[in-house]
Amino acid sequence: MKKIVLIFTTLLILLTGCSSSAYETYSKALEKTEGVSSGKVKMTQEAHVEFNTEGLDKKVLEELRKWEKFNVDMECTFDKEQEVSITNIYGEFYDFGIEGKLYEQKNNLYVVTPLLPKVLVLKGDDLKGEEIEKLEKQFLIKDFKDFEKIWKEVIDRENVSKLGNIVISTPEGDIKAKEFHITLTKEDIMPLMIEGTKMFNQIMIEQMKANNISVDPKEIEEQCKKAIEEIDFEKIYHRAYIDKDGFVVEEETHLIINFPSTKGGYIKRIDFKGNVQNWDLSKQVKAIIPELTDENTMTIEELKESGFNKKLKGGA
Repeated sequence: MKKIVLIFTTLLILLTGCSSSAYETYSKALEKTEGVSSGKVKMTQEAHVEFNTEGLDKKVLEELRKWEKFNVDMECTFDKEQEVSITNIYGEFYDFGIEGKLYEQKNNLYVVTPLLPKVLVLKGDDLKGEEIEKLEKQFLIKDFKDFEKIWKEVIDRENVSKLGNIVISTPEGDIKAKEFHITLTKEDIMPLMIEGTKMFNQIMIEQMKANNISVDPKEIEEQCKKAIEEIDFEKIYHRAYIDKDGFVVEEETHLIINFPSTKGGYIKRIDFKGNVQNWDLSKQVKAIIPELTDENTMTIEELKESGFNKKLKGGA
């Protein structure tokens, strides 16, 4: 009997040790990856949304169809020592595309997008204020920052386990990595759901108003609050992959969420996939700012005069 107890106790100690080690390995890898001075990162997000269409008229149905799919790709090359970065953004949301390139050099930011006839130059104190907030909203930058902050809080706990070795495909080619599983619960995901719902509702309400579709923001808020309370997570999946140098080279997420009691006009299912890849970490990278002249650039004052801020009134 004593031998059985000893074996059982030893097994528990080993299991506990593995769990702690996995968490520490993952935490250190995240810290090391975030601390690199140069590299490249690519983030992709894709969501498919299904609405309850019961009792809706044709006009509302046509409007909701435009919200059924969302995707965005962001790829960034950065060198912190040189204080330079280049971010390419592309995506589709509602009935329009998200497209642009952001160059950052020291305290200056250069915005290139088909929405503007010239490169927008933002220097020092220009990088604040209402116009910048609207630009961040236009490219969904603020939303990604908010989600990133919440996500870090979600995974900052001992819910990590190591699954084993795996070969994954990266922009650098196939590499050997260790696979880690982050176990997430409904309570972990809820802060992200609340923040995401607020963002989605705000944009959708404003767009519907612009299309002369009658909406009641208070009712939408109440219905969404009820839906979140009754939310059902069909799938919660998150994996991280760490290479031999201790960097997180890839993370992937897949969520399938059901809202059982929603009525006509509200979301009843979301299928979300997200992926982040890191490569060329701590290596020399090329982040070249294009040649800028008075002819191909515009200032924040010229942006105001162009009426672009009116175009962005209320966001995207």
